[in-house]
Amino acid sequence: MSQPPRLLVLDDQAFIGQAIKHILSGCECECEFTTKPCKFFGLIASGQFTHLLIDLLMPDMASEQVIMMLTRMRCKLPIIIMSGGDASILQTAAVNAQEQGLQVLGTLSKPFSKEALLAIIKHKSRPNLAPTLSSSNTLSFDAVDIKFALSARQFYCVYQPKICLLTDKTIGFKSLLRWQRPDNGVLHSEDFLAIAETLAVVDSLTYYEINESLAWLANLQSRIANTSMTMAISISIHVLAKAELGNVLHSTCVRHKLKPEQIVIEAPITIANHVSALEHLTRLRQNGFQVALDLPKVSDETEHHQTIQQLKALGCELLQDFYYAKPMQPAQAEDWFSKKLGSESARRSDIFSEITENQTIQFNYITAFIHQFMGFEIALVSLLEQNSVYIKAPVGLDHQCVAVENSLCLHVMNNNAVTVFEDLTQRPDVTQSMLSSMRDKVKFYAGFPFWGDNRLFIGSVCVMGSEPYQLTQRELSVLDSLARLVEFDVAHRTLSTAGQPAQLAIAVKRLNKIIDIAKQLRLHLTMIRLTFATSEANQLNSKVLNQQIRPWDIITPLSETTLLVTLQHRVMAPEINALCERLFAHTELAEKLEQTEYATFSGIELTNIQTQLTALKPHPINASTR
Repeated sequence: MSQPPRLLVLDDQAFIGQAIKHILSGCECECEFTTKPCKFFGLIASGQFTHLLIDLLMPDMASEQVIMMLTRMRCKLPIIIMSGGDASILQTAAVNAQEQGLQVLGTLSKPFSKEALLAIIKHKSRPNLAPTLSSSNTLSFDAVDIKFALSARQFYCVYQPKICLLTDKTIGFKSLLRWQRPDNGVLHSEDFLAIAETLAVVDSLTYYEINESLAWLANLQSRIANTSMTMAISISIHVLAKAELGNVLHSTCVRHKLKPEQIVIEAPITIANHVSALEHLTRLRQNGFQVALDLPKVSDETEHHQTIQQLKALGCELLQDFYYAKPMQPAQAEDWFSKKLGSESARRSDIFSEITENQTIQFNYITAFIHQFMGFEIALVSLLEQNSVYIKAPVGLDHQCVAVENSLCLHVMNNNAVTVFEDLTQRPDVTQSMLSSMRDKVKFYAGFPFWGDNRLFIGSVCVMGSEPYQLTQRELSVLDSLARLVEFDVAHRTLSTAGQPAQLAIAVKRLNKIIDIAKQLRLHLTMIRLTFATSEANQLNSKVLNQQIRPWDIITPLSETTLLVTLQHRVMAPEINALCERLFAHTELAEKLEQTEYATFSGIELTNIQTQLTALKPHPINASTR
């Protein structure tokens, strides 16, 4: 029985090696990978492998050096060369390797499928090292044909969604050019762009694609309110090398009322070898356009749910993939996006209804805490529901509901991240949509998002001020921690349906989060543990105490008969008797109260609830404290 192939992969990006290893699992082909050339050569020398898969573009060692080293080692293993760069460069590298006496089994352009890789490994596909142009010439078209096709609008764009793996949110689309030929059917861009470049008509095709795709994006945004999407467009080095591209992009954005940051220019990796193109790309970036060289890791082809999960674990953030959707005609892409937004809106509505009906989340704690201990004029929690933003527990603001297009929360939702406007007087693009009453009053804004199940945006914790302001690092950290506390409460919004042990465990976990926040602000805590004779007395007095404490104090159940009252304050040694007299002013508390214990902790003494409880000391129960 023949030994199964053992593939050794060299790629500087670990997640690619891991993905290749994953897709080959269960295919009678073993696989290992490394990102280090030195380790790669050592593994070859071990004699464990039957095939090599090499990335053409390695930052630590040029491909020529890798080929030279393999030649010196007199490597006899079949080699497959892969690259995400130009196909012509990939072909040239393969020919050079063969001329050095190496056995090149084939080449693969990223992204490639499992089947394509296995076909080469198992000799089902022979290497085609002929220049790409000569094989494509069988399509028989010239510059006149392309110019006529442009005038006849035979070219059109299809769009493939780009998905953020962390949030499952559609952040934009990738434009792909197609040519509907009367005699050859539909041609993909890889069938004609390389030839168009040699025929000196690739500029016209690129500018046509820019106008078509940005017009579609602008139309999508006008039809589907409150969306801010990106459009990615692949642009060849030939076009990037011309200064005219910047003028075309700028004028097209102005014409369609799009912002430069909504446009993502996907340039070939080999642009580093072209000075003029790199200079123009740098200038475009300085003018606000995004470039693909600065994007997070993007996976272009993934077929299965398990692979998606593995890419998430490996740190891959963006996905343009058949797993979510194939490239679609304009109407299909818009319909797909509308349905996806509708699904998100329905999930958000369910969460909003549960929050509203159960009333279990203490939004007033969040806003009162911010106002009392951080000193912000305006504090609120915003919840997104359909086309409205509902304002919960506002301090310093009278509004209860705002249309989403007039809300600053819209920017937090679109950014899906902490959003700060230090001086709104300098941001007319933001203030123009605000309510006039808000525009006159608010000059500073910071929104901290919180998410529901599967990282679905739910709302934000917001602070505002009547003067421009710059948050300190501590304020940023505390406000983000408060947003995470709301997120924790949202995740446990159905706590009342859980069993008592689960309820107690979650309540203690929540208090630990509050202790961590108090520690960041160096607040002091006084903890009073009350033990009652019966669970009924415990429940009754919990309701009474909730009416007596301040909004930023907390009552936590510890058991069926025990409550913990946590008071937050800036003064280190508040008079405990005065506190007890205020809390225990109701006669209901006197009945069946068996024991009172307390202690006051400074900010530097705070650790966690379990440790703090061991330091509580008995406090005598007498008339003065009842």
